Amino acid sequence: MNRSRPLHGLVLAGGRSTRMGTDKAALMHPDGRALARRTLDLLVESGCENIVLSLRHDQELPPMIQESERVLIVRDPEGGSEGPLAGILTSMRSVSGSDWLVLACDLPRLDAATLKHLISSRISGEVF
Repeated sequence: MNRSRPLHGLVLAGGRSTRMGTDKAALMHPDGRALARRTLDLLVESGCENIVLSLRHDQELPPMIQESERVLIVRDPEGGSEGPLAGILTSMRSVSGSDWLVLACDLPRLDAATLKHLISSRISGEVF
C-alpha cells in the first residue's frame, strides 16, 4: 500500500436539516458532544492530519466547534447550498495533494475502530 499522500478528513454538516426541524450538526450525541464535534473528533482519533468542516454560507458553527490549526471551516458560496457535492469540491480545492475521508455529520453509531479499519485498507490516491 502506498500511503505517501496525507489523509484529510471532511465532515459534511451544511445540510438544511428540514426533516429534523433543527440543525442536525448541533444535535447532541448521548456522550454529550454535538454530532459534528463527535465526527471531527473521530477523524482526529483515526489519524487524519487535518480536518475540514463544510457548512452552508449562513450556518452558525455547531456547538463545541471553533476554527483552529487542526479544523478548517469551509462554507458553501453565498446564494444557496448546492448540496454535499459543493462542500466536497470546495473542501478538496482548499487542500490539494491529499487523500480524503468524507463523512456526514449525522453518523451517531460510527466509531473509531471502523474508521481505522477503513483507513488501514486505503491505497493512496484511490477514492474510497
